[in-house]
Amino acid sequence: MLGLGMGLANAITNATTPTYTAPTYVAPSYVAPTYAAPTYTLPTYTAPVVTAPVVTAPVVTAPVVTAPVVAAPVVTAPVVTSAAIPGKTMYWCQASKNFYPYVTECTSGWEARVMP
Repeated sequence: MLGLGMGLANAITNATTPTYTAPTYVAPSYVAPTYAAPTYTLPTYTAPVVTAPVVTAPVVTAPVVTAPVVAAPVVTAPVVTSAAIPGKTMYWCQASKNFYPYVTECTSGWEARVMP
C-alpha cells in the first residue's frame, strides 16, 4: 500500500504544480518591403515642320534674233594727184546725186567726171 500512496502523492503534487509548459510561439519579425510608386511621364512630341513647296513659274525668254549687220561700203573722198588738173575733174556720187566736196562719203563709189 505504500506504493499506492506515493503514486497518489505525486499525482496531487503534479496537479497543483504543473510540470509541462506548452511552448510559446513567437512569430518571426517580418518587415514588408516598401515599393516606390511608378512614375509615368508622357512622351514629348514635337510636330514636324511642314512647308509648302515653292513653285515658281519657269522663266521663258524669247530668243534674241538679230539681223546680220552688213556694213555699207564707205568710200572716202578721192585723193587728187598731181596728174589731175584742179578745177577740171569733179567726182560724182551716184547714191547722193551730188559732187565732191558737197558730199564727203559715197556708198556707191565715186565717178571721176571731167568738166568742160
